[in-house]
Amino acid sequence: MLAELRKRFQLSTVDVDGVFVEITRTHGVGKPLIMLPGAQGTSETFYRQILAWGATRDVVSINYPAGKNAASQADFIL
Repeated sequence: MLAELRKRFQLSTVDVDGVFVEITRTHGVGKPLIMLPGAQGTSETFYRQILAWGATRDVVSINYPAGKNAASQADFIL
């Protein structure tokens, strides 16, 4: 299933205020559904959900950089 995810929705890199972040995005319809993996997860952690909803929702899953604390991570994500 992970191979299917990588085939259908390739990782892309976005620049967030000078920090380059990898994301998996489906570019489906509607408001984005943002998936935030845990501390040791990657954007592909939610591969089952991304494959299930990717055709009907705009799913965005983030590989966010390490932060100093939860507040700095939340600011980065916003």
